[in-house]
Amino acid sequence: IAAKTGTTQNSESGAFVGIIPQLSGASIVFDDSSSPRPICDGTPPRSCSNGTLFGGDTPARTFFQAAKGVLAGAPVLPLPPPDPRYLDARQ
Repeated sequence: IAAKTGTTQNSESGAFVGIIPQLSGASIVFDDSSSPRPICDGTPPRSCSNGTLFGGDTPARTFFQAAKGVLAGAPVLPLPPPDPRYLDARQ
């Protein structure tokens, strides 16, 4: 898997983007109210005063749970090799 996480400064949102050969997707947790508050990780995530949410928490778990269901029984495939142009930092 190739993945990237993201979290806002005050944990008002968190995101996880995952890519595997058969599937790509994103999971985002955010407070869409007119006055967003920090979010604490949990099941379910909730607004709180000190924010503990990170992209590797609820967003990542959500992506993996969805991917597991979609790909149940599918073979594990490798990611393609990197393009050689991006392996040499001098270019």
